[in-house]
Amino acid sequence: SGVSNTTSGGYSCSFGQNNISSGLLAISGGYASQALGHFSMSFGFQSIVGGNNSIGFGRGINVANNESIAIGFYSNTNAVNTMVFGRFLTASNTNSFIIGKGISTLSRMDNNIANSLMIGFNSDVPTLFIGSSNGIGTTGNVGIGTT
Repeated sequence: SGVSNTTSGGYSCSFGQNNISSGLLAISGGYASQALGHFSMSFGFQSIVGGNNSIGFGRGINVANNESIAIGFYSNTNAVNTMVFGRFLTASNTNSFIIGKGISTLSRMDNNIANSLMIGFNSDVPTLFIGSSNGIGTTGNVGIGTT
């Protein structure tokens, strides 16, 4: 429903205005949002979800790979199984997670380390870092002000 929406994927739907749902069972809503991957959801203002089994909510969100989630304002996921929550953030390596706020679209905070979590606010570097473990019975590294 809505105005000027395109639903070309099988069993897909769109709500709002100028949205596109081209993936199988894809859902888009808001204004100019796109759910291009199969089983994907994109809601908000100009948010794009290209990955399969992925979700994007917010303004200017870009979820470019599979099994990923981005919620916030001008944040991106560029690798498989990533999660982003906040403003001006990027998760660019497999299984990377990031929470917080970068500076701007030109000065993002980016988690480019696989199997890790970064948290930080109003900076392009994280305040808290949690790194990967080596397997059963091991723990990862925790850093404050370092990665």
